[in-house]
Amino acid sequence: MCIKKMIQSILLSSILFSLTFVQVMAADYVVIVNQKNSVSGDSSALKDQIKQLFLKEKKKWTNSIASKPLSAKKTSEAYKAFVVNVLSMDDASLAQHWLRAKQKTGDTPPRSVSSARSIIKLVGRNEGAFGFIPKVNSQSLDSSVRVLFEY
Repeated sequence: MCIKKMIQSILLSSILFSLTFVQVMAADYVVIVNQKNSVSGDSSALKDQIKQLFLKEKKKWTNSIASKPLSAKKTSEAYKAFVVNVLSMDDASLAQHWLRAKQKTGDTPPRSVSSARSIIKLVGRNEGAFGFIPKVNSQSLDSSVRVLFEY
């Protein structure tokens, strides 16, 4: 009985440490949109809107522009932080979401893009596009892209 409690305590500590580590990573990343996209609002509302658009629960921005979500590679730290801090999900629940979406509506996950530079270029070319990149890469944004919020 004592060993079971000790194992539970260790597991809980590991989980809390992992969540704390991911939260510490917060604000190291940004969501970017095309400069022509006039969407604005407080950080909480914008996060909720990005979540709905990324999960394809909604297809248009609040300003009626068709959305085009882009994703970093699943193995990237930006992706991991986005899933936890913006989507408020874990990998298993996200995978389950896409399974249900595929069966129900035919929707598939957003296009996976290999680099922050590629995400910036693609967002700059499409008014409804958005993506997430490391904050350090946002220092080199051109005039076609802007930061929507940090996470």
